[in-house]
Amino acid sequence: MLFHPMPTLRSTLAVLVGCACLAAHANDGAPDPTFGSGGMVQAGLEGTNFKAVVARPDGRVVACGSWQPNPVEYTQIVVAQFLADGTPDTGFGIGGQRLIAATSDREECTGIALQADGRVVVAGYATGGFPPGSNLTRIVARLTTDGALDPAFAAGAGHETFAGGLTTALALQNDGKILLGGYGPDASSYVFQVKRLLADGSPDTDFGSSSLASAGFAGGSTFDFGLAVAVDGSGRVIVAGTSDYYGDYRMAVARFLGNGQPDANFGDGGKVRGPAGTRGLAMAMQRDGALVVVGTADPPPELDAAAMRVLDDGSIDDTFGDAGVARLRWIDGSDVWTTWGAAVAIQDDGRIVIAGFTENTNTLTLGFLGRLDTHGQPDSAFANNGVETIDFANMAQPMQALNGVTLSSGRVVAVGDTSEVNGNRTGALARFENDLIFANGF
Repeated sequence: MLFHPMPTLRSTLAVLVGCACLAAHANDGAPDPTFGSGGMVQAGLEGTNFKAVVARPDGRVVACGSWQPNPVEYTQIVVAQFLADGTPDTGFGIGGQRLIAATSDREECTGIALQADGRVVVAGYATGGFPPGSNLTRIVARLTTDGALDPAFAAGAGHETFAGGLTTALALQNDGKILLGGYGPDASSYVFQVKRLLADGSPDTDFGSSSLASAGFAGGSTFDFGLAVAVDGSGRVIVAGTSDYYGDYRMAVARFLGNGQPDANFGDGGKVRGPAGTRGLAMAMQRDGALVVVGTADPPPELDAAAMRVLDDGSIDDTFGDAGVARLRWIDGSDVWTTWGAAVAIQDDGRIVIAGFTENTNTLTLGFLGRLDTHGQPDSAFANNGVETIDFANMAQPMQALNGVTLSSGRVVAVGDTSEVNGNRTGALARFENDLIFANGF
């Protein structure tokens, strides 16, 4: 396993939309010096890309993603556990990681969650066939606390597959049932889908139609990509993502009742589409049940990372951000930067942490981290006036991104991938200081 602590935090000019630029707090958003080397590490076998992360109560973190042995072989799912200081936890799996090959096709892990007993549930998808990508398969697996495939899951196999769609996100209900959020084909289009499993990995046939609930938005040849899933305190299931109707991209949310039927009390028959030019990639739920959908928005000439807040009745909160859409933008010099929000976490105080990446016209790509206040404005108390970029590999032309984010005792933990000097990719993790850890007594 590679373990390369070679971090660089890029401190350059940050230009924010709709915010008064005040002096940032010295701690918020700064790399945590007790984690890795200067707050950042590179880890995993060459060809690793982390997509999702979850934190254990003792400070250890578990990340999942994909591993590609070489350019001509298909990827496998990888699950890796790290100690609180960022070093691999050698008591987990083999050398700190577990590889899962549920199919013979290209596999990706896109969601991870912890059960109350510490077992790890991961989910993702496989694509293959001819033409390429024509076979779509959902994947779910459960690992014991020491990283072994759980013999009590999926009839002893530890992992299970379901044909006909992609799993792009994972959530666990309080009763142990598993929600596989994503999308799948429906006639000439794709629609939001969520498949519910019982705690043992078998389909819950009391949910939706034979364990599967679906929602399409504009009809016809719309391509609706469900990319996030959650369950609220009433047992209602929410899927968020992007609805594309002939190039009209919009953030979108669908809500289902506990039995998988559309919730008529949410939006228009259980569905909500956001403003034109927005794309939804991730979602988190506030303590009051409101939803924060994160992705991008289209102001010319570049994309901004963006967020939209949806209230309990499905209405868009137009007091959030600028007329309902909050934006974060990174600018460095005269280059045009495109910024994507790929993951989101909400602090106990309601502030919103967004992780993703930003790229310029010279193909330079950096990890991106930003924070919004509770009103959807860039938080001047965080990092460099609300935003920061991260260069794990310390390269002249890095190609890297943050794909997942969580909170660990109030600190921000983000994962993704980065280029090696030889062009190979490895997994990346970073942890950042946060005022909230002191307010909460940690």
